[in-house]
Formats: sequence, C-alpha cells, structure tokens
Amino acid sequence: MHDVLIIANKRDYSYALLPYFLKYKVNSEVESIAQPFHVGNMDKAAIYGAFSFLYDDINITIIFDDNIDFTRIGVRECVNRYDAKKYDKVFVLREYNSRNLDVKSFNNVEILYFKIDENFHESQANIIEFLSEFRIISTAAINFKHQNFHYEPIINLFLFYYSFGFDYLSYTPLNLTKTNLMGMYYIPKYKNVRDRMYSELSDIFSDNSLPVPTIYDTIVDKPQLITNYLQQNVGKWGHNHSSMYSDYITSVCGFIFDTLNHTSTQGPADGTNRYYINEKALKAILFSKLNIPFILDTNPYNFQTLNDLGFWFLNSEFHTFDKNKTEPELILETRNSIMKSIEHLIDIYKKNNMDLNQTHNELVNLYESKMQNNYKTFIKYLSEPKDGDKLLNFILYGTRNGN
Repeated sequence: MHDVLIIANKRDYSYALLPYFLKYKVNSEVESIAQPFHVGNMDKAAIYGAFSFLYDDINITIIFDDNIDFTRIGVRECVNRYDAKKYDKVFVLREYNSRNLDVKSFNNVEILYFKIDENFHESQANIIEFLSEFRIISTAAINFKHQNFHYEPIINLFLFYYSFGFDYLSYTPLNLTKTNLMGMYYIPKYKNVRDRMYSELSDIFSDNSLPVPTIYDTIVDKPQLITNYLQQNVGKWGHNHSSMYSDYITSVCGFIFDTLNHTSTQGPADGTNRYYINEKALKAILFSKLNIPFILDTNPYNFQTLNDLGFWFLNSEFHTFDKNKTEPELILETRNSIMKSIEHLIDIYKKNNMDLNQTHNELVNLYESKMQNNYKTFIKYLSEPKDGDKLLNFILYGTRNGN
C-alpha cells in the first residue's frame, strides 16, 4: 500500500482516536519524513477535518465527514465523494453501537468498527459472529482473543477528557483548608455493592471514633426539577464531571466508586472479565495534579491496566499487581488494598493529632511525585499514546494487540 484514506464521522466519538493520528504530520519541506505533531499545535486543516501524514512509507489521509449515511448506498456515495479509486485502501470508521451487518466491505473499502465508552452487553456468540466479518477497535475488553479485535483501553480516557470539559481546567493547585478526611460521591440504595462498601468504610471510621466518610451534597438548597429533566432527556450530567474537583479539593483524600467495583468480573450477558476504564478513573488521574490522593474501588483487571499505563492511586501502595494470581486472589487483593489504604490514611491522621491539613501535608510529602506523575503521564499520552503504532498497524495490516 502507498496511499490510504480514513473517513470518520464528525458526529460520533471517532475524534477520540485523533491522538494516534496526530502523532505524525507530514513535513512540508521533506515529505518523506514524519515528524511528531502535537495536539496543542493542531493546524486549521486538522481542526476542520482533513489532514495527511506519512507512516511506514504509506501516505495516510484522514477526513472527518459531516454527512455520512451508513446505508450501503450512503457509504458508496461517501467514498465516491473523495475519489476512493485513487487510494489503495479506504477505511470508513463506524461506531459499533450503530453496527449494521448489511453494510459490507467492498472493493478497496473496509468498514472498520470502533467500540468506545461502554462495555459489550451482548452474548459471546453474537460478538464472535460479528468478528467473523468485521474488525473492531475497542476500549472494552472481552475474555477471548480474536485476530479481528484490537483492545486499546486508554482511548476512553481521551474521549472523556474532551467530551466532559476536563481540557478547560487549569489544574493549578489550590491552598485550601481541608474540611474532611475522606470524601466521595455516593447515592444510597443505588447499587448494593456500593452500599456494602460504604457501610464497611463507615464501620472502620466509627471504630476509630471518627465521623463517617463525607458524602458530597450536590443538591444543597437548589431547585432540582429542571436539572433532573436535562439530565434525563438532554444528557446534561456530563457537564458536571470536570467541576467535581471543587468538592474533592475539600478532602484530604478522595474515594471513587467505579462503575465496575472490585467484585465485578461477571457479565454483562454471558460474558466474563468484560471491563472498561471510564471517566471516574480519569477524575482521579487528573485531580491528582491538585495533590489529592485517591482510593479507587474498581474491577481488578482495570486496576492492573491502569497500573500498566503508569497511573497511581493510594491503594496502589498496597497492591502487588501480580498477574499470575487467580481471579479470586485478584479480587481479594484489590479489596484488601482499599481497606489497607483506609487504615493507612487513618494512621497518618492520628499521627498528626487529627489535624486535617497536617495530615494532607504528610500525604503530599509521601506521594506528591506519584500524584503529579499521573497528570504528566496522561498529558503526554494525549500527543504520544502508549504503543500508539500498534493501533495504526491494526488498521493497516490487521496486526492484533491481544486483549
């Protein structure tokens, strides 16, 4: 192959793949040499939806189309608008959630699916059937290997960073008086596993003659009717995520209930070990820049993946990340890491005469470099994703990146 065209839809989540494409930009003076191209220096061509770069001696053009009709006729009309015949290969990116088995690849055109944001909720048989005809780039893991499946979990973090407004924050550390030892967002009777965990945490605090962990009050005295309407009908909940630092910054330590907690290894459907990293982990990663340590209750495989990516949480200090352990052992170790980090936090609090600010200062002295590294690592990934070439190799050659 010498010339390749990739067509994406402006109206879906395909922009989350941009960090992999923007890593390279054709040097206008020496077009045979690819140079690093960082998101912060994006030019007008990239912003308005078209740019080219050189990878492995292949000229690759990316076009974001505003009007892709994903019917058989619509896809053909779309590729013809860009003179598909002049390319050796054309890839049309499509979200897996809007999949259509009737729209097949044809001639030099391949429909390439990507699965972003959520878990797989259908049966194993349906996923395998789909993979027999199409390839998928996925941020959600499945529990079997397939040559047409490429797992790339960090793409979710890129999506949430831009879609939830995290890119607009300065992340400048704020010197505030701490008002509580540990705070969290928690809705009672919403998920049983969270109720049980909060009850256990509260017992640990009570056994140490401490107030129970703080639940951030998101209602206070504000009218909620219109807020609830917009949340349910217009999806406005996402606008809240980036502002949560204003609650977490009041705490010495933050606690995060992930969508999948440390026991969540079964399902959905008849699947096992299906998991994905979501915006909750991203909050802990980014808000670490404010010197807030976080304890993360998440799926043990997610915790392993986050550690492999170079991210740290307070309960990482009490986890071996031994991949040779059995699943029950991983679940137990992840749970124990949470409990030990709580005990560690309380011990430091008592050591500092139950002074919240002194406790926080000691945690900063112990872990500031690890907290700051969370932010630095993520920002670096935005322009140079870890193992980014593997995704391009999968698109171009079908080289799989395991699961």
